[in-house]
Amino acid sequence: MTRNQIIPFDIAVFETVKQLQKGKELPLDYYIEICDNNMNQMTPFIEAHPETKFYISLPPYSILKWYSMELEGKLDATLAAEKYGVEKLLEYDNVYITSLQSREDIITDLNLYCDASHHNTSVNQMIIDSMKSGDDRLTKDNYKEEIEKIKTVVEKTDYAVWLGEN
Repeated sequence: MTRNQIIPFDIAVFETVKQLQKGKELPLDYYIEICDNNMNQMTPFIEAHPETKFYISLPPYSILKWYSMELEGKLDATLAAEKYGVEKLLEYDNVYITSLQSREDIITDLNLYCDASHHNTSVNQMIIDSMKSGDDRLTKDNYKEEIEKIKTVVEKTDYAVWLGEN
C-alpha cells in the first residue's frame, strides 16, 4: 500500500459502539496524575531548549471515538486532563499547540478515518497546514472554550443516524 492510499473506515466500529453501555462517570481528576507523568517527561526538554519551537497537535479523533468516551463515562475526565495539560504547556513561550478536535468538518467525516481513533494522511496534512498557518492554535485566551466545543459537538450529534438506528 502506498502512503497516499486511503484505508476505508472499519465498519465494525459501529457494532462496537452500539454495544457500549453507559458507564459510571469518572471523577474529573481521574487522568491528572497520568497527565502530570507525561508532562514531567516533556517539560525538561522544553525548558532545556528555550530557543526551540515545540509544535504539539491534539489528535482529532472521530465523532465515534468521542461518543464512545461519553458512553463509557470518560469524556469529562478526558477533557479535564486535556485542559490541565494544555494550560501547563501554554506556560512556555516556545510551545505552540494546535487542535482540530472540534472541527466538525473533520471529525464527522468518517471517510477520513480507518477506525474511531486513527485518521488518514489527508488529516495529517491538515494538521501540518494548521501548524504552519497558526489556524486552530490554542492560546491562553481560547483553549478552554476550544476544548469545551468538543463536548458541545458530542452532545448535539444524532448518533441514531450514525449507527443506523433511525
